[in-house]
Amino acid sequence: MCKYVVGTENHIKTIRLMNTFTDNLSSNNIKVTITSGSFGEGLQMPGSDLDIMLVDTTVDVHDEITSIVFDPTRTNFSLMTEDIKAGFAMLRFISSPNPVMRKICEKFKGRAVHYSLAYKTKKFTCMHAYFMSLVCNTHCQSEYVSSTISNKKQYKQYNTCQSYLHININHDTVSGWMMLASFFYKENQYQRCLNIIVYALSKCTHHNLFLGSTVSAMQRLEKYGVVRSFKFVLEDHVIFKSSAFIPIELLIEGNFFAMPPTIYAHFLSFLCHYHLNNTHECRNSLRDLKLTIAEYHFTGKIRSSKSASYYCLGTALQLLGDCVSAKEAFTNTVKLMPHPFFLKTMKRLPPIAPS
Repeated sequence: MCKYVVGTENHIKTIRLMNTFTDNLSSNNIKVTITSGSFGEGLQMPGSDLDIMLVDTTVDVHDEITSIVFDPTRTNFSLMTEDIKAGFAMLRFISSPNPVMRKICEKFKGRAVHYSLAYKTKKFTCMHAYFMSLVCNTHCQSEYVSSTISNKKQYKQYNTCQSYLHININHDTVSGWMMLASFFYKENQYQRCLNIIVYALSKCTHHNLFLGSTVSAMQRLEKYGVVRSFKFVLEDHVIFKSSAFIPIELLIEGNFFAMPPTIYAHFLSFLCHYHLNNTHECRNSLRDLKLTIAEYHFTGKIRSSKSASYYCLGTALQLLGDCVSAKEAFTNTVKLMPHPFFLKTMKRLPPIAPS
């Protein structure tokens, strides 16, 4: 019963490792971050809070002040436990060489501590979600669901991979959702894939910033905060670091492929309708793909991104039997790709010599 409530042993172990990873990234020489509580123990309980403890390494707290342990070059507090509720303690300010610390303790006393903790907890909640998402972005792609293993193990891998993918949506606006859509596409769940694509495309608005574009994002970053804005403003490439989620129709040989999110959304939509024999919707998706490439809609002007876009277009045209238009798209793929090495991984390309 427990594993259905809090997760499997491997899932809990993974959450603990990711907590350790994010804590290490958030820590430095003057503070240490510790994720505690139920989530810190790897338990994702519905409705539970995220407890983050900050340890200020520049401050010394003493049970008893003696000349041996007292360091006048550091901030010092003494521990007060008399007339205090059991399990609690209060800090009494002794001294500090830092004038800011002295001013805070004099002006706010205990209230400053509560305000600081509330602010930091909100900030680190966003940071925690961001770094967890980055970790899961790589980890979920390594969780390959093999059809050769037993049904029980395959079901376990399916759920584990899907859990990572749901955590993977917090480091930018769209790419995490498109990775989840790829997962369902590979599982032949085309309608679920299409539903996610529609939602992902709804988040591609003119208020967002595509990574690699020249639009200034300062006002947007100031509105949301730098880390939090990644989820609500930034649109990054869909980056495959494993062949597990790359649609087989692309015939990519290797473990790396990247493309703009809107390009991939329309291409994946095309593939879903293609397999569902929805001819009209298939043509509409192809039209949207062409318009997105022509209008640079959330594609940026990076040559490798344009090259990958034309490769997706050529693949779609080739599947429909339009070999002439497909060859033209593949020609643009070769012309625009600044790294000839990646052309070798695109097995649909005809033997066209780069100009």
